[in-house]
Amino acid sequence: MAVDFSEKLVTSDGELVSSGAALGIWKETFCAVSFYRKRFGILFLALATLKLQVVLFPFFFMTVLAPADDLVVMAVKVLALYTGCAWGLAGGKGPWSWKNILEFMFKALLLFLLLEVTGSWYFSPATNTMFGGEVRLTELSQDNNSYELLLVLVAFLTEWLWELVIVVLLATGLPAALLARRQGFKRTFKRGYAAAVYIVSRLFIGPILVLTVALIWSGMAFGLGTGVGRFNLDPSQKIEFLSYIVMLSLGTNTIEFFAYLMAGIVLSRAYQLGEARLAESNE
Repeated sequence: MAVDFSEKLVTSDGELVSSGAALGIWKETFCAVSFYRKRFGILFLALATLKLQVVLFPFFFMTVLAPADDLVVMAVKVLALYTGCAWGLAGGKGPWSWKNILEFMFKALLLFLLLEVTGSWYFSPATNTMFGGEVRLTELSQDNNSYELLLVLVAFLTEWLWELVIVVLLATGLPAALLARRQGFKRTFKRGYAAAVYIVSRLFIGPILVLTVALIWSGMAFGLGTGVGRFNLDPSQKIEFLSYIVMLSLGTNTIEFFAYLMAGIVLSRAYQLGEARLAESNE
């Protein structure tokens, strides 16, 4: 009789365990945070120290340190994704070879770049255009602001779906890199397709939900930033305002870190689930 892998997961030793016995992604993410609390604490302090420069040297930060801040935030996201995948595969018991870690980092950066490039091509909120500028939403709406707002909302949602398809088909290649499984794009596509329902459902109840909170949080920071020009702030008020901005920005990055950590756990589970289903079908 065929074994039903729909509710099964695979341990790092290749042993199947029921998903009921496995921890939920939320609980497992908190376990990972607890296990790596010292490492994450050091990372948080380093990020806070960098952002504190906004308060101490605001003009220097905006002109010199801002690009460095963007790079650090990107590195933190990749690190969170790696930590989640490593935790999901072996529960923090590694070790992983540097070669595999570097391959993981390289593939993660390529995936981030692919999502950024294809997302920008699909829809650019700066110009309200789609498909590399071929479709202009302002022209489609015929200067009807309500209709244009609806088109922008639809474009945002379909862009997210577009990027979700890319994640489903390609992202299980990240845990495969840690395990040194070089099986090519065809295998990656098949594995992602086999675990597609699991990936989408877990991303929606986990990382996407958390990233939505981060988006709302960052919107608060943006609202404060656009409103500051209306006030003549004395030095003490400026310090207070910039401190709020730093805390909001640091809070956003912390929430994003948690989301990417959770996404790594989801992808590692999806990799194992996809491989199990392909093995069952002898592919």
